[in-house]
Amino acid sequence: MARGERSAKFLSQRINLDYLKRPHPFRRWRFWLSVGAPAIALLWVLGITVFGRNGVYSAGPLSRAHGVLGEQCDVCHSSTVGFFNRHVKDAACSACHDGPPHQPAQLFTPECAACHVEHEGLEQLVDVADAKCAQCHGDLKTRAGESRFARSVVSWNGSHPEFAPLRPPAKDPGSIRLNHKVHLKAGLKGPKGPVQMACGDCHRQAGVDQPWSYGQPELRKLPASQKEAPRERPGPYMQPPTYAQTCAACHLLEFDARIPDQVPHDKPEIVRAFVERKLQEYIAQHPQEISRPVGRVPRLPADKVVPPPRSAAEWVQRELALAETLLWRKTCAECHTLKPGATGVPEVAAPAITRVWMPHARFSHLPHRMLRCDACHSAANSVETRDVLMPSITTCQQCHHSGEAADHRCSSCHVYHAWAKEREVSGKFSLEEILPNQRRK
Repeated sequence: MARGERSAKFLSQRINLDYLKRPHPFRRWRFWLSVGAPAIALLWVLGITVFGRNGVYSAGPLSRAHGVLGEQCDVCHSSTVGFFNRHVKDAACSACHDGPPHQPAQLFTPECAACHVEHEGLEQLVDVADAKCAQCHGDLKTRAGESRFARSVVSWNGSHPEFAPLRPPAKDPGSIRLNHKVHLKAGLKGPKGPVQMACGDCHRQAGVDQPWSYGQPELRKLPASQKEAPRERPGPYMQPPTYAQTCAACHLLEFDARIPDQVPHDKPEIVRAFVERKLQEYIAQHPQEISRPVGRVPRLPADKVVPPPRSAAEWVQRELALAETLLWRKTCAECHTLKPGATGVPEVAAPAITRVWMPHARFSHLPHRMLRCDACHSAANSVETRDVLMPSITTCQQCHHSGEAADHRCSSCHVYHAWAKEREVSGKFSLEEILPNQRRK
């Protein structure tokens, strides 16, 4: 009988099946927390949304350029409902910026936010990760035709090719005859004795307004055709050397020992007119010169005897021919490339001085001012005008490499957008729309 009293049915009767219906402190707290916590969270989200306090759940700090927007998330984000406002469309960016793609033949145009990642507190939003560039340039393809750029570049230190101006058969297109080695040698004859020239005597950044060592400032008062262009504010590139700034003190433009004036550094027709006018003025003041022989005195035995001129006009024309022979064959030809012209005066080839060697990249001399010029430019051994004296990629990589060194990202030297084709953007926001609530007045 005892064994039958402990059957399963008997034991089940000891369990109270109504325990869920009986109140319990822990059960009550669990119920109110499960209901109250979501309710409080919902009220908090609704409250900060209504009062515009979106910064409390911001994804992170804004970049410096967008810092003025503060907590005004709806300026960029298309949706402002709680946490569902993460995606930024290109239309929101183009409301303030209009940067067209850098190549019309590109196959892929990424979204703005795909490359310019906000809420990371970047100093500059243009600091794009190399991986963003490599998604196209790692295997570059174009809509049609061959690309003018390297087809596979994934990093600066690994697969970046040599700079284009240094790849054979590239050469300096300038037409000015210049031997850097001669100008940098010790004891060079200067206007007041031996000199030791330095790179800064001829090459300076745009906007630097200091006296030039071998220029003549008074030459800047010549006619408008010879005056220099207005100075630029200090910039990253070197300003092209000019005769008035860098050459005038040593390379004189004399044409006649009897006339102290020098010809202007200008077009040949202007030089001819200047020489003719000076000769006319001279013979008017010295008429006795007409009866004297024209040319070298004494003459060489092989020289043909020419009778004296019969008038001042004839004297001027003879002396003009001698002066032009000196100028076109020696003085001007020492630096310039001349060829016969249709008007009787030679044609001078354009200097074609290259100011920006890499138009598809950015460079500035400002952060490199601690270096000597010859640390990067091998000018002391250059004897040919066609030599390109910009540093090679291996020179740049000595400082710009991976690790704790100078910046080496693609965005350090390259920009994606073709800013020369940027279109004007008309603003659409008021101060009340972009300033945070606590700053509104």
